[in-house]
Amino acid sequence: MKYEVKSPMPATVLEILVKPGEMVNEKTIVATLESMKMEMPIFADADGTVTAVSAAPNTTVPKGGVLVVIE
Repeated sequence: MKYEVKSPMPATVLEILVKPGEMVNEKTIVATLESMKMEMPIFADADGTVTAVSAAPNTTVPKGGVLVVIE
């Protein structure tokens, strides 16, 4: 099953902590975002393999913007 990790709000991507092919579990932090001068860790929320990274550091993502795809 395909699962998209999405941004919960408009934010700047500080770092992406996973790569395609990497195994993750539901407690793995896949990215760190910054919004309103607060840093937010973003968790995988599902077990699987990262198949795509859709965001890059130092870019802005909208609310609901896909960060990482897990299958």
